This record gives sequence, structure tokens and C-alpha cells, in this order.
Amino acid sequence: MDTVFIIINIAIMLIFIGILFAMQKKYVSFSKRVFAGLGLGILLGAFLQIVYSADSEVVSATTDWYNIVGRGYVRFLMMIVIPLVMVSIIQSIINLEKSSELGKMSAWIIGILVTTAMVAAMVGIASASIFNLNADQIEMGQAEEERGLALEERLGSLEGMTTPQKILEFIPSNIFLDMTGERATSVIAVVIFSIIIGIAVLG
Repeated sequence: MDTVFIIINIAIMLIFIGILFAMQKKYVSFSKRVFAGLGLGILLGAFLQIVYSADSEVVSATTDWYNIVGRGYVRFLMMIVIPLVMVSIIQSIINLEKSSELGKMSAWIIGILVTTAMVAAMVGIASASIFNLNADQIEMGQAEEERGLALEERLGSLEGMTTPQKILEFIPSNIFLDMTGERATSVIAVVIFSIIIGIAVLG
């Protein structure tokens, strides 16, 4: 019987996706489709919460199927971010008409990346302080414990660095490693590499 309910839930999701495809066929603007998808997602989530109990096996199994679309979409975005950053920066530098604009543009790109990272960190710290957020009541599984250990290891390695060493971390030594996003400064390293490639092409 649970299988029938799971199939029904999946069918509802496919209908909602079909609505979004139909909106695209009618050339509805991207922003309207995004908000429509957000609204349909909220309705679908509310439906699952109202019809089934929170610890229902149907909800758990349904969520696994929904993750193919949700997490799959996020993984596709993560897949193209770094290559897109690299290609767009190299293309922009190649299209420069005046070499004097290169230094200004490079400084702007790196400055914006560093500034947004600082803003994100400050917002996170402020939110945790204001709302007294902590992880004491979170039930940790194996995946959470492994992630926590990895973050603590990374934090320890950064805390032991001097300021010049932290700046040195921005410079890529293995661009293929940075393209995987393995390091905390991978995106900035890719930007620096892209700028160097662009300068080489101009030269």
C-alpha cells in the first residue's frame, strides 16, 4: 500500500514539473517560473506534511525520489560554477580593447570575491550569536560526524597559518584540484589562474 502512495506523490511532482515546462514553452519569464516553482514546492511540502505523519516511511521514501530532482539540480549547478567562472573571465580578458583595463578588472573580481566571502562569514557569525545557534540538540549520524571532523581539521590548518601563508593559499599549485572545489580558496585560485591565462592570450 505504501508503494501506491509513493507513486502518487511522485506523479504529483511530475505534474508540477510539467507545469513548469509548459510555462517555459509559453515563454514565461525565468523569474516568474522560479517563483512558480517555489510556490509549487511549498504546496507539495505542505501536502506531504498534512497527509502523512512526520516519521512516515512514505514521506522518507518519497523524499529520496524527490532528491533526484532537487539535489540533482544543485549538483548540476555546482558542476558548472567553476568552469563557468574560468571561461567567462578568460573570455572577458580576451575581449578587452585596452590593456590598462586589465588590472582594474582583475582587482575588482578578486576584491568582490573576497568581500562577498567576508560578508557571508559575518552574516553567519552574527546569526549564530543573535539566535544562540548551536549543534547540541542535532542528532549526528556518521555523515555529520565525518563532515564535522573534516571542518575541524580544515579550521585547525587555517588557524595555524600566518597572514602571508593565508595569502599564499590563494595562489593555485594544482588547478585541477582547485576545479574540484577541494580547498577553501579554490574559487579565488581559479580566478587567479583564469586571469593569468587571459593575460597570456593577450600577450
